[in-house]
Amino acid sequence: MSLTTSSSSITPSLTELKALLQREQVHRSEQGRRALANSGFAELDAVLPQAGWSAGVLELLLDLPGHGELSLLLPAMRQLQAEGRWIALVNPPAVPYAPGLQYAGVDLSRLVVLPNLAPEQAAWASEQLLQNASCGLVLAWFNPQKAKVTQRLQLAAKAQNNLCVLCRPLAALRQSSLAQSRIELQAHEQGALLRLHKLQGELRRPEVAIQWASLG
Repeated sequence: MSLTTSSSSITPSLTELKALLQREQVHRSEQGRRALANSGFAELDAVLPQAGWSAGVLELLLDLPGHGELSLLLPAMRQLQAEGRWIALVNPPAVPYAPGLQYAGVDLSRLVVLPNLAPEQAAWASEQLLQNASCGLVLAWFNPQKAKVTQRLQLAAKAQNNLCVLCRPLAALRQSSLAQSRIELQAHEQGALLRLHKLQGELRRPEVAIQWASLG
């Protein structure tokens, strides 16, 4: 699924969102022992640690932002929302088309979009959201210039058993990163080719081809 501009209002302020999350704060001490959410693709779960997305920071490295990220994460978004958790999109390259997300099974009442932020603002907003256990996934588009930014996001996500997916340009692969996982995403036929450059606790660097048609 690509990002397209929409006039639909799914962009409450961060203050409003934090107030909502605080009212829904939950304790999830047991969840840290298993995957936070399945990827929704059997071939990808087969190579991911814990057979799914783990809490912490995952870097998605892209040659073209806004093409493939949402399709990859839609199954996890639906699963987390079904568990009563929120999804946040921080600084997307375009505001997603709300009816398209709804058709794909995303609950718009548990989705927030914070657009048009400077990198420093996007980093701060992402950390604030990750500090609450009710916000299960933060998908953010910005490129940290300092390692401590990723470190803070990693600590916040781990502490509350949340997933932070940080979308960065492909050139960032030339730099080291404190993210626990790094996956390169490239368009491939009717889906994507994923090159797993770094996996938590793994030395393997497999490639996985997935098809968007396998979404269910």
